[in-house]
Amino acid sequence: MNSTIKRTRSTIYLVLTFVALIVAFTVGQARARQFTCSLEPHQVQSGDTLWRIAENNCEGNIQAVTDNLVAVYGDPIQVGNTIYLPENQDCLLTMINGHIYEECK
Repeated sequence: MNSTIKRTRSTIYLVLTFVALIVAFTVGQARARQFTCSLEPHQVQSGDTLWRIAENNCEGNIQAVTDNLVAVYGDPIQVGNTIYLPENQDCLLTMINGHIYEECK
C-alpha cells in the first residue's frame, strides 16, 4: 500500500507540474504581445518606417504594433500621411472607407 501512495503522490506532482507549465507558458505568451502607445497621431516624415514610428511612440511588443500598422496602412507609407497608433494590444485599428477606427475588446 505504501508504494501505491508514493506512486499516486508522484502522479499528482507530475500533473500539477504539467498544469503549472501550461499556465506559465500561456501567461508568458499573453504578456509577450503586450504594448501601449501614445494616442497622439504621427505625421510621417522623410525616412520614417512603420517600425520606427511604433518604436518611438510605443512601449512593449513593437512587432505586434507594426503588424497592425502594416495591415491598416500598407507599406511603404507616404511622407505627410497621418498615422494613428493602437492604444494597446486589446485594440486594433481598421480602415473603413478611408477612415481609421480603433476597436477595443
